[in-house]
Amino acid sequence: MPGRRQCVIDSNLLVLYIAGHVDLAIIDTHRRLREFLKGDHEILEQHLSMFNGIMVTPNVLTETSNLLGYHDEPERTRLFQYLRDVISNSTELLVESVVASAADEFPRFGLCDSVMLEIASPDQQILTMDRALHGLCNKKTPNSSVCFHDLRFPMQRPRRRR
Repeated sequence: MPGRRQCVIDSNLLVLYIAGHVDLAIIDTHRRLREFLKGDHEILEQHLSMFNGIMVTPNVLTETSNLLGYHDEPERTRLFQYLRDVISNSTELLVESVVASAADEFPRFGLCDSVMLEIASPDQQILTMDRALHGLCNKKTPNSSVCFHDLRFPMQRPRRRR
């Protein structure tokens, strides 16, 4: 049922979300958004509209802040101002680093993704670009993750023969 869950958004997608809100032209010029097109922001917005809100972790916010910093003024200041708004209007989930780093997956995925694995649940969908993280989230908790690539490039269903 749309709207009952919240979406936990990963760092690269949060950068896309913020850049698109500040100025769609930034998507074409930001060094950390080279894999995205302006239309990807619309796809992201459509997907996020199905949820009650955005959830973030301190780890995602730190990575997002670092990635946003790879842009020049005057847009850089506007990006950080919008990040401030996102922080104010989202739900922040805290998983202690000691808990996330104790996971078996920590050496492979690192801290930020290990936190995402910890919070994956039926009530909180993880939205990520990382196929490995997506797969592991869904293995641990079915239907807890969506890979943004699958929203961008949905598989063509074979047509039925008549």
